[in-house]
Amino acid sequence: TNVGTYTAEVTFDVEDTTKYKNPTPSSMKLTWKIQKNTVYVSGQVFTIPASNGNNTYTYDLNNLLTAAGLSENMFDNLAYSCTKGNGNIVSGTPTVNTNGIMTIPVNSNLGEDISQNIEIVFTSDNYNTISTTLTLKTTKKTSLTLSGVWVSEVVYDGKEHPYSGTIQWMNN
Repeated sequence: TNVGTYTAEVTFDVEDTTKYKNPTPSSMKLTWKIQKNTVYVSGQVFTIPASNGNNTYTYDLNNLLTAAGLSENMFDNLAYSCTKGNGNIVSGTPTVNTNGIMTIPVNSNLGEDISQNIEIVFTSDNYNTISTTLTLKTTKKTSLTLSGVWVSEVVYDGKEHPYSGTIQWMNN
């Protein structure tokens, strides 16, 4: 049932009119209102590598809902929007598609431990507006030592790359 005002009316008839005085049917009417619910969605940190080239990253905003114990199918007409905060990580305007996938253009030559917030807003027919923050944070590129796999020559860019073999970690 959606948000709105609902009314139900019931009429009671007495079956055996010989046993009761004034057995006229009586009706009862009940009206109730279903209002939008309020939920809290805490912010999250999305770590990206400090880079030497322009990159574009994607983030599924539904992860914010899942972390709060919610899912996108709990919302009627769920819509997403975002606004970048002050800072120099994001190079343009982040965009969000109808499935909640946010595309974030990132500047080149970022240093380590820089942060920038992106304000996220969820709207729907059955919940009050939800506002939260996704914090982008840069980190240095980390060298990992592993064996047993073969990867084509790549530089870590935060994206998936195919490999062959079975991973065996050599460091803790």
